[in-house]
Amino acid sequence: MFEAEALHWWNIVVRTEGKEKVKEMKWEEFIPKFLAKYCPPSETEQLEVEFFQLKMGNKTYREYVSCFNDISRLVSYLALTEEQLINRFIWGLPSEMRVFIKSKSPKTFAETVEAGAVMAAEMILRQAESPAPKRKWEERKGDTRNNNFKRPKTFPQCQICKHFHMGECRFPCPNCKKTGHALQECKEKKKCFKCGDPNHMRSECPELKRNDRTQPN
Repeated sequence: MFEAEALHWWNIVVRTEGKEKVKEMKWEEFIPKFLAKYCPPSETEQLEVEFFQLKMGNKTYREYVSCFNDISRLVSYLALTEEQLINRFIWGLPSEMRVFIKSKSPKTFAETVEAGAVMAAEMILRQAESPAPKRKWEERKGDTRNNNFKRPKTFPQCQICKHFHMGECRFPCPNCKKTGHALQECKEKKKCFKCGDPNHMRSECPELKRNDRTQPN
């Protein structure tokens, strides 16, 4: 539902495009018009970065799904196929959930989300049923043998993909497709995500505008 200035803009679109064409307008046709009006190139680039770096982290599974859907709708051109969308969604999940979902071999994004929901519910139930750790400090008070206790080793957090792993990060930079650095550190000129031309951003892509003009009525 549009309000205030957005409603005024949409009424202009309706008068310009015609009511019949607007009724048949698909989401993929609406988004470029909306972004061109309300998202300058700098904000569009920020959305693209957020899409590539989004992960579940401390969010609940439902919050992650909601956030992923909100951003992916605005930058749908970054995941043009169902497989690309599924792979990007799975990438942002904890390793245990990634393994479970892949074992189910989902064919659609909806099946992927459903498989993740099953695993998320199981993890919550498992956590609720796990017994609290026993406190043995009082029993071993004065016992110095625990002074040599060592914490289990964990992998360091990668500063590029933000996951925990050893060795060189293999997550490619969205701009140059090379590994070894994050998008913000990329030394190559920013390229259009639509055609790869470094001389303009996606919002100014001639190919995108040409496709919009050739859309069938």
